Amino acid sequence: MTTLNMEILNNINLFLKFFNGIKDMIYLMKVEKEGNYQYMFANEPAIKLLGVADGIIGKSLDDVLSREDSKFIKSKYSEAIERNGAIIYENKVPAHSELMNSELFRKNQSSICYYESTITPVFDDSGICTHILAVVRDVTERRLREREIKQVKQRLELVWNSAADAVFTVDKDSHFVEVNKAFTNLLGWTIDELLEDKSISIIPANYRDDINVVLENIKKGEVIPYNKVQRLTKKGTVIDVLASYSPIYNADGEWVGAVGMYKDISQQVEYYNQLQQSEERYRIIAEHSSDLIKVIDVKGNVQYASPSHFTVLGMEPDYYINKSILTFIHQNDMYEAQSLIEKIIQSGQSNAVEIRAMKKSGEWVWIDTAGSPVLSENGEVIGIIIQGRDITERKQYEEKLKKLALYDHLTSIPNRMYFQTLVRKAMSHAQRSNKLLSVMFFDLDKFKQVNDTMGHDVGDQLLVEFVKRVQTCLREEDVIARFGGDEFAILLPDIDREKCATDIAKNILVKLQHEWEIESYKFTTTSSIGIAFFSSYDLSYDELMKNSDIALYQAKEQGRNIFKVYP
Repeated sequence: MTTLNMEILNNINLFLKFFNGIKDMIYLMKVEKEGNYQYMFANEPAIKLLGVADGIIGKSLDDVLSREDSKFIKSKYSEAIERNGAIIYENKVPAHSELMNSELFRKNQSSICYYESTITPVFDDSGICTHILAVVRDVTERRLREREIKQVKQRLELVWNSAADAVFTVDKDSHFVEVNKAFTNLLGWTIDELLEDKSISIIPANYRDDINVVLENIKKGEVIPYNKVQRLTKKGTVIDVLASYSPIYNADGEWVGAVGMYKDISQQVEYYNQLQQSEERYRIIAEHSSDLIKVIDVKGNVQYASPSHFTVLGMEPDYYINKSILTFIHQNDMYEAQSLIEKIIQSGQSNAVEIRAMKKSGEWVWIDTAGSPVLSENGEVIGIIIQGRDITERKQYEEKLKKLALYDHLTSIPNRMYFQTLVRKAMSHAQRSNKLLSVMFFDLDKFKQVNDTMGHDVGDQLLVEFVKRVQTCLREEDVIARFGGDEFAILLPDIDREKCATDIAKNILVKLQHEWEIESYKFTTTSSIGIAFFSSYDLSYDELMKNSDIALYQAKEQGRNIFKVYP
C-alpha cells in the first residue's frame, strides 16, 4: 500500500468528509448474536433519512426503527448472509410533506419515496459474518420519471388505438410505417399488408399530383390542415375524407416522415350532394343526432340548438337561442368553456373539453364537448359548431375507481394511504388553529386464532362488525382506517384535551368485549390501543404514527385489553 493510501486511511477526518459528501446513505452494521444488528457508522445523509436527532451509533435496529421496519430490514440482512453475497432490493416509503409539495411529486400526484438498497455482508476468515454494509440510494426521481414516461406512452397508445379517425405514419420515402385500427376499418388495408407490398397505393390517379405537392410542403416542415380529398379502399371504392398532415422529426431535428389523419366524410358529402350545398344539410344531420349540437357566434351566443337537447337535458331547443352558452354551464367549468371558445377563435382549429351542463331538473351532467370553427371564405372564424355527448356514466365509473384506490374493499373505510393524507391535513389545520389532535393505533388481540379455528370468512365478518362497533364510539368528524389485516388507526381531530381521546378508548374497549355472534360461533375478543397526541407541532407524520405504535406495543406488553398513552 502506498504512503498516500496509508495517509488517507489514517486520516479519520478525511474519511468522514468523504463519506458525508456522498449523496447515497451508507450504514455499517455490526452483527450481534441472536440476529441483532448494531449501528457502527452512518454518514450524514443516512442519519438525516432516519431522522434521529440524538445519534444512532451503538444503537440497535430495534432502538432506531419501528418494529415493522426493523423486522423487514433484518430479513434482508439475513437473506444477504444466507446468499453469502450482496443483494439489491427496492422499497417505498411515504414521502414527507416538503417532498410532496415539490413540483415533481405534485406533477405525478405521488406521496411515495423509492429507495434502492445494496446489502453486502462482510465475513471473517472463519466464514462468520461480522458486519453488514448497506448503501441506500434515493431513486424516487428516476421511478417517478419512469412512471411519467409510462403514463404518457399509455395515453398516446390509448389515443392511437381509440381514435375514431384514421391515423397513420409514413417514412421519408412515403412508405407506411404504422396505421391504427380506424385506418384499417376505413380503408381495409392492415399494416402487415402495407409493409409487405410497398406498391399499394390509396391515392386515386386524379389526386397524385396534389399529394406530391403536399409531401414537398411537409418536407419543408409545414403542417397541412384538413382538406377534402378522396382515397381508394382495398375494395377499390373511392371515399371522401378530410386529410391533414404533420411532419415528424427525429431527436436531431431531422425530418424522417409524417403523420396523417383521415376523417371519413363520405356521409356528409352524400348529404351535401343530395341537398345541393344547402345549409339544410347541416340541420338534418343535427336533428337526427343523439349528440347535443349547438351553433354559436364568436361571442358565445347560441344561434342553433339541436332537438336532442330536449331528450338529454329536458330543455326545449328554442330556450337556448340568443343566450350565452356559459349560462347553462357549471360555474366551476366556465373558465374551461370560455378558453375552448377563445382557442378555437384564435387558432381556427378544433378543440375539446369536458364540462358539466345543467338539466331542466337542476341536475348536472358531464358532457364531452368538441368545438369546430365555421370559417368564412377568407378563413376568418365566424362561428363555432359545438358537439357534446353525455359521459356522466363514465365519469361516475372513474370516481368509483378512485374510491377503490382510497378505501378498504372489505370494511369500506379509508385505507392506509388515504388515512395518511387525512392526518397530514388535520396536522396542518391543528398547527394553524392551535388545536390538539390524537391518533390511535390498535388491533384485535389474538385475531389469528379466530382465522385459524373458525375460518377466514368468520375472520372477515368479524373485521366488518368490529369496525361498526368502533364507529359507534366515535364522533362524526373522527376517522377510522384499516392499515391491513387486523391493524386499524383512528384520527381524532380538534379535541379539547387528552381526556377526550382516553374516554373514547375506554368506550371502545368496553364495546369490543361484548359477545360476537357470527355464523354458528359465539365468542368474545379484546383489543389493545396505543394513543399518541400531536401537541408538539414540529412532530412529523411518521413520528406521530411511530409514537402510537410504541404505545400499542406497551399495551400488549402489559397484558392486552388496555390502552396506553405515549410516552
